[in-house]
Amino acid sequence: MKTIALITLSLAAHFCALCQFPAVIPNYTAVDAADLQPIDSFIKKQTCVLAYKEEGGFCHDCPTYSYKIISYNNRQWSSCTFSNYSIRGTFNKKTKVVVTDTVRTGTWYKAKFKLHHREVQQLFDSLTAIHFWSLHNDSLNQIRKIIRRIYNGDTAYINAGVIDDMNYRFDIVFKNKRRMIRSYAPEYFVSLFPDMTDRKIFLQAREIFLRWWDKYGK
Repeated sequence: MKTIALITLSLAAHFCALCQFPAVIPNYTAVDAADLQPIDSFIKKQTCVLAYKEEGGFCHDCPTYSYKIISYNNRQWSSCTFSNYSIRGTFNKKTKVVVTDTVRTGTWYKAKFKLHHREVQQLFDSLTAIHFWSLHNDSLNQIRKIIRRIYNGDTAYINAGVIDDMNYRFDIVFKNKRRMIRSYAPEYFVSLFPDMTDRKIFLQAREIFLRWWDKYGK
């Protein structure tokens, strides 16, 4: 049994070195897996994937989800984008223009763009340096109370919260393990509670990723 375990660990270490991903601890639930369905068929064809997703917010014509994906397969790193859209507009019925409130939805896909190994390593090293990979979703989505009012010396509290803000999520996916790191409205909560260190790290990681994507992800 010890020999099998050592071989398994050796293969895992070789795999992580091959695709340059840091080791991560799986934390997926059934709900997390279901949320990846729009890109699940794509992910299953890859050796490992880092997917960044933005969703939510209040906008009639904005995508309800948008994925920026870095994937590794056949010894090649690549980037691609998946998003869906909803459009409210007009259509022609014979010679009359009819305005409709219905929504047309669809999917937009940007084909894969090849990446160099050192470009991907640069991103992973930057995220490792700020201890991003070990962030916990409980602390990233912690709720605290704020004062609602003070009346006759009595203080009433409510949970801090905001509606229609953005949800940001990273998925780290291997063939046999998956980890999700997510935070809802991180800027809002950090503005109220500057001591929320994990949310600050998450925001820093998001900025590192998006700057890198603008340069290399195409």
